[in-house]
Amino acid sequence: MSESEPVDVGDTFEVVQLGLCAGGLVRTWNSAGDSALWAVDDPGWLLANQAVGRLARTTQDDGDSQSR
Repeated sequence: MSESEPVDVGDTFEVVQLGLCAGGLVRTWNSAGDSALWAVDDPGWLLANQAVGRLARTTQDDGDSQSR
């Protein structure tokens, strides 16, 4: 990967849901329900953009349709 081209041939992408950034960490969930915890290089930027709606946030469904 280079600065001018941040994506390498053969890289794959996946749409994920973002949780709130807390303590420099953010959790993601994919369509299979798997989650990952990521360290964020610039948590101030992420929080500022989440706070004004530039980045969508959605509550994670707990899988229990009765709880709605």
